[in-house]
Amino acid sequence: MLAPAVATPKPPRRAQPSPRAEPDDPLRAAIAALEAVDRDLLVVLALVVKPVTRTDWTELAKRGGITQPGGNAFDTKALEPRCVRLADAGLVVVHRPTPHQILYGVPPEIAMPVLIQARAEDRLARFLGDRSPRRGAWFDPWMTGADLRLAAVMGDLELARRALGFAHLDPASVALHIITALGRTPEIDWFAVLPSDAHRMAYVAAIVQLGIATLTRVPEPLLALALAFGDRSLNLEVARLLALGGQAERAAAIEPLPKYGAEGLAVISAFHAGDWARTAALGHAAIATMKGRKRPTLPDVEGVCHLFATLVAAAGDPLGLSALRARLEAVAQSGRALPGPYRVAGVLHDTFAGAEPPEYAKCTPEDRARGWDEALANCLHDRWLEPTHSVHAARSDRAEIEALVHANASHWRAHAEAGGFAAHAREFAAILAAEAPAKSIAAAFRRRPAWEAALASLETLAGASVAEDAGATAAPRELVWELAVLGHRVFVTPRIRAGVRAKKGQSVPLSRLQGGDDEGLLTDADRRVIAGAQPDRWRRAGGHAFELDDAAALALVGHPRVVGPDGLAIAVERGPAKIRTSRVGEGTEVRLSPAALRDHALVVVQATPARVVLYERTPELTRLAELLARVGTLAVPDEGRDRLAQALSRLTATASIEVEGDLPIAGATDVVADPTPVLQLAWDGTMLTVRAAVAPLGPDGPHVRPGRGRHAPHDPRSRPRAPPLRGGAGRLPDPGWLR
Repeated sequence: MLAPAVATPKPPRRAQPSPRAEPDDPLRAAIAALEAVDRDLLVVLALVVKPVTRTDWTELAKRGGITQPGGNAFDTKALEPRCVRLADAGLVVVHRPTPHQILYGVPPEIAMPVLIQARAEDRLARFLGDRSPRRGAWFDPWMTGADLRLAAVMGDLELARRALGFAHLDPASVALHIITALGRTPEIDWFAVLPSDAHRMAYVAAIVQLGIATLTRVPEPLLALALAFGDRSLNLEVARLLALGGQAERAAAIEPLPKYGAEGLAVISAFHAGDWARTAALGHAAIATMKGRKRPTLPDVEGVCHLFATLVAAAGDPLGLSALRARLEAVAQSGRALPGPYRVAGVLHDTFAGAEPPEYAKCTPEDRARGWDEALANCLHDRWLEPTHSVHAARSDRAEIEALVHANASHWRAHAEAGGFAAHAREFAAILAAEAPAKSIAAAFRRRPAWEAALASLETLAGASVAEDAGATAAPRELVWELAVLGHRVFVTPRIRAGVRAKKGQSVPLSRLQGGDDEGLLTDADRRVIAGAQPDRWRRAGGHAFELDDAAALALVGHPRVVGPDGLAIAVERGPAKIRTSRVGEGTEVRLSPAALRDHALVVVQATPARVVLYERTPELTRLAELLARVGTLAVPDEGRDRLAQALSRLTATASIEVEGDLPIAGATDVVADPTPVLQLAWDGTMLTVRAAVAPLGPDGPHVRPGRGRHAPHDPRSRPRAPPLRGGAGRLPDPGWLR
């Protein structure tokens, strides 16, 4: 239910708000000091809402009738010095997406004062053009942003209503478009122009949430406006922001709050005070009271604060390591937490438990544009574990990593100090210090030998966990990959299966797995499959943007969680693509095996209902396939027999060659087939399936049904014995006792 209308002053339709040109406002003063032509150039750029090239900017200037002081129209060369001057003044932001492309844009914090100044000087009307009141059926975010800016500047309620009059927009999308257009420091008058309370509440909620994530101060009028809605979730967001800034008493006085909101605020306040033991204890106690939840976790920022406190305990105490493991498992099952910090915490947990420290660093320059929680986790990772390989440069450079950690920590310390977040400024300053203060997170880690860390972890296995595994009775969730074979192609579908009775589970879109919503269910094997996603060339309206095909199928080789369309387990194996030679008449015929490799780079063979074999062409086989496609059948007469043998001998290092006849091939070896039958077992949770097979080349080689293979002469009175194989050829015995 929406909150009642906020008591904000609503200007009449088409009302003209005050220009608010205070003399002490440096931004307004800088805009007023510009030449008239430069101010007009800023106006046309402010009505675009997205960065544009200099050519596009020149075209916009021509449409707006902007000319040079001499009366000549602008071209890109004449516009260049003004672009440089406006960028140097900090009024235009320059983007360089590629080394050869330059884009120019005006952020909303500058665009709105520019438009207000133009409105006050009666210069805005000439740039509006023919803006029809009837909007098209398709949603245009850039037109919406420009209309919202004009509606706020001119007080035009009808224009804002048309801009946001698309029923399919959810609150998150509405907030994104509004904040992109009007910025994060709006004037209170602008809220009155928004069509409904839902739009106003979505906008102010986005501003508060961004303040929490980026440690940015939110003006008091906006906090009062947020609390005026009386919404429990929005009240909690405001309280979180205040608690992060050290205003614990003020945050505790806000009500009503959602369930467990007060407990979460207590965790945040303890984090601000730097009392890690109390932060961890309050977090454990809050989770223990969540009896009605299957997977109890602390959400959002309080969960992150609890995570950092648990990291401090795990860095020096085996019991704390047990608590960290329990928290990571609970968060992975719930899927409700932000993936970044918990992914880093998982790496740290493994290192604390005795695993080898990772070689690659976590810090990147993009950490300065993300949330403080991920930036702090990445800085701690690189300072504690001292990796030697940079993420964005494939070489060992410890000095470069340390410089990047220092740059990221310096950025966030300055940002936290400017926003009034003393606790965060303290922690980032500790990362920068040569010797971190004793009570900081950075000082908690002490490097131990791998054997000592592993032994300490082993000692905790017999003891009770510090954190109660309240969600242990919940149905286990796992990600499985459904594999369907159609001809020589394979189609892969991700599914999430919950409970031991579920066979197939529910299919999930690939974008959900790529977005990190179910990061806790993913293993390295799953990530290799997801990495094989290719853009869907046949995408239609409403379809998926990616498909899982050949590359993903190869990543399924050896994967432990592959099922067929019936939900039963399937073993995916890689088979050797071969060059097969056979004696035909007075010559030798060369062909690929499987034969479909001539036309397909990847061939899928359903050997048994529970076994799929993938055959991939090597580069050498690809060239042979192209040759066979051109000539049809490659038959070499006896006069070229020696040259054929030499050519195939050179390929033995890269391709498995099966020989029929007496063609001498260097590198081919005789292998005696193993006739011992084996049993393949598959358990799907309710039924055990047993299949008989024979592995002639050993357990790690191909498995075939008993009795399959080419017949070879043998004495029927003797015990069945397999003849020698060249590269795996020969008949397999058919043991009658098995039937």
